[in-house]
Amino acid sequence: MSLLHFFVEDWFISALLGCITAALSISVDVSYEYLNHYRAVLFDFARDYDKMLGFVSWVGYLGFFVTAAALVCKYISPQAIGSGIPEVKVIMNGFFLPNYLTMRTLVAKVLSLTLTLGSGLPVGKEASHLLSKLTKAWQSTAFFSNEGREIEILASGCSVGIACTFSSPAGAVLYGIECTHKYFAVKNYWRAFFATTCSALIFRFANAAIIPPHIA
Repeated sequence: MSLLHFFVEDWFISALLGCITAALSISVDVSYEYLNHYRAVLFDFARDYDKMLGFVSWVGYLGFFVTAAALVCKYISPQAIGSGIPEVKVIMNGFFLPNYLTMRTLVAKVLSLTLTLGSGLPVGKEASHLLSKLTKAWQSTAFFSNEGREIEILASGCSVGIACTFSSPAGAVLYGIECTHKYFAVKNYWRAFFATTCSALIFRFANAAIIPPHIA
């Protein structure tokens, strides 16, 4: 039974976490790449007709999607507002924040991030990915028989969020630890590295295969 727990709770859950978060990240990337493409198409069409109309279309497109992202956070889950790193630090230090690691927050975070990036606003996505992947990691802790192991899979979730952004497993583990932890058990390094490797490999190759060259 202990051997089964080892393979399921360590290897299988880590790989599953990496695969699911890579799929989420790919969906976000594909969506905002298409939105950015349509923004450029609309701008070129409007600019050819009139330069002022091109300017209005550019600003209007950005304002529409930024407003939509704000409304998603307001009405679906206000906890999705912000980078999420301060909240992640609080959670990783043992304090429970209600309504932060829920599916509503995950949906609001993914939708608002996609809309914001698709608007053309020059914002980073690594911090937002960190919170959304931590939420997915929290959903995965239902498989654990020992509640004390939950913090370990949450630590892997922090690293996977960075790996999906930069496709760098080793750097993601170190950055995730640096951002969210004061102390980190050495035995958890391999679990986090395995999860980030699965995530980065799937994200790297699937992203290149799915996004058309004329869109990227």
